[in-house]
Amino acid sequence: MNQHEIRNLLIRYANGQCSPAEVELLEDMVLNHPVHPDWEWDSKEEKIMMGMRIKQQIDRQRSPRKTFKVLFWKVWPVAASFLLIAGISWLWYRAIPDKHNIRSQVQNPSNAATSATTNGITLTLSTGVSLSLDDRKAGETIHDAGIDIGRSTDGGLVYGTPNKSGIQAKSSSVVPVINSIAVGKGRTFQLTLPDGTSVWLNTASTLSYPVEFTTSERRVILKGEAYFNVANDAKKPFYIEAEGNQIAVTGTRFNISAYRDDGHVTTTLLEGGVNVSKGSNKVVLRPGLMAVSFNDTDQIVRSKADLGSIMAWQKGYFIFNDQDIHAIMAQVARWYDIDVKFSATLTKKRFGGTFPKTASVDDLLDDLGALGNIHFRKVGKEVWVIN
Repeated sequence: MNQHEIRNLLIRYANGQCSPAEVELLEDMVLNHPVHPDWEWDSKEEKIMMGMRIKQQIDRQRSPRKTFKVLFWKVWPVAASFLLIAGISWLWYRAIPDKHNIRSQVQNPSNAATSATTNGITLTLSTGVSLSLDDRKAGETIHDAGIDIGRSTDGGLVYGTPNKSGIQAKSSSVVPVINSIAVGKGRTFQLTLPDGTSVWLNTASTLSYPVEFTTSERRVILKGEAYFNVANDAKKPFYIEAEGNQIAVTGTRFNISAYRDDGHVTTTLLEGGVNVSKGSNKVVLRPGLMAVSFNDTDQIVRSKADLGSIMAWQKGYFIFNDQDIHAIMAQVARWYDIDVKFSATLTKKRFGGTFPKTASVDDLLDDLGALGNIHFRKVGKEVWVIN
């Protein structure tokens, strides 16, 4: 078939006008006869809209679970020849239902309990006392060094400041009083810092911070991953320390992934500006870019970010875009609290796909196995990855 014929068939398929025979023909072509790489469409908008319409038609014809598992990614080798991958990824990220977002996971930890081990959210006070926030109700107040710390109605944590109504901060000490939040595996958590900065912590992450920003700067320490929406205060710059990196904030919204076992720190800017420094090296990010620094070197690499896959965790999804099986399983292990081991004979495998975090670990492993001709052997909390 030539480009014109394939184009007409795809349009008919997207509009639900194909006969069963035409659907079978198209799917056979998609799986076994990739289109010519030089074929082009009329406009970027047409590429994006056609890709979304095709996916919507697939969703209508298949169950949601099967769509996630295989079919969308079977169609993708052809779709990739005429779709803007970055545009689709961003639209997909924006289109994910809000019911899976981080607020619902904080408010209802049992959402993930069907699939992931629900470990706790722990607040460590300046005295060294650790409190389980799962035992604290909305509206309940915790006191530390004269600061009132409250649970918000959506399950998060809010620190009082002298200028906020309802919760009064009473400490005037210039010596920072430090708290820390530790988020267990299979959980996410939202926190509002004393300056109004919002922080969303991903699974297996810890944030240390002052209960009141009394010095000339605002500085926090991150282990793991978090999304920040920083409150503007030109007189008090905001800094994040993460595995030897310093991120200086000149804007508002960004994501930092700094899991030590990943071997690198990734800073992704959505809005505003940040400067990433390590050793004598420094890069400046614009929205849509990311900086990656590796733990064993001071080098920082700047590149375009795949916002859809990077920010999917906030919406309650894994989105893997041609990722190595080792990187994928690192994310899976953190969420499901499993111990992953790899066969010595395992060949390099790369995957793409979208998976809800509400699925069980067994279902997710089945899906990955179906996509990549790979096998998993699970015994208790130990999972072996084999060819």
